[in-house]
Amino acid sequence: MNASRRLLKCTLPSQWGLSPCLLASDAQRTLKTGTGAPDFASDLRLSDTEVGSMKTSQVAVQVWWDSGCPLCRREIAFLRRLDTRARIRFHDLRDPSVAASCPRDPSHMLAAFHAQELRPKEGPLVHGAAAFALMWRQVDFTPLRWLGEAMGRSERVLKVAEWGYGVFLRRVRPGMQRVARWVEGDATGR
Repeated sequence: MNASRRLLKCTLPSQWGLSPCLLASDAQRTLKTGTGAPDFASDLRLSDTEVGSMKTSQVAVQVWWDSGCPLCRREIAFLRRLDTRARIRFHDLRDPSVAASCPRDPSHMLAAFHAQELRPKEGPLVHGAAAFALMWRQVDFTPLRWLGEAMGRSERVLKVAEWGYGVFLRRVRPGMQRVARWVEGDATGR
């Protein structure tokens, strides 16, 4: 067993519900490609089998996201791996067919994360921390699910999370996007 696989197994508690083998395979792919970064684009592509299973599954939440944002790409790739029950439907706002059928103006939706609950009944379109809470409640990753449930149950927790998300959007995200673009190979870092 190589050092990267051993390190990942040691740092992931089993109660998180993540497979160390899955994450170790990501590390292996990174080491094999020699890029220093995982290939998130391959994680975003769905096979015909995955698309078919999403159509027949009990999709509970739909999410609108920006594939032009390197942080969003990483977040969505991570969440797709955690969504083992296919309860989340992801809509890429950069896809012209999705943009044409948006419930709101796509330029507005690109500014923050948006989601809508579909089950048990169709809910309103929400954005920011409330959208993350809706999505996190559906994933098979206990800490995120608990956080999503806490945000959904407590108005105070949601307000604090909304405040934190606002600070993140204004102050942290621009710098993180520059770093993420640099890691992906875009030297301009725009």
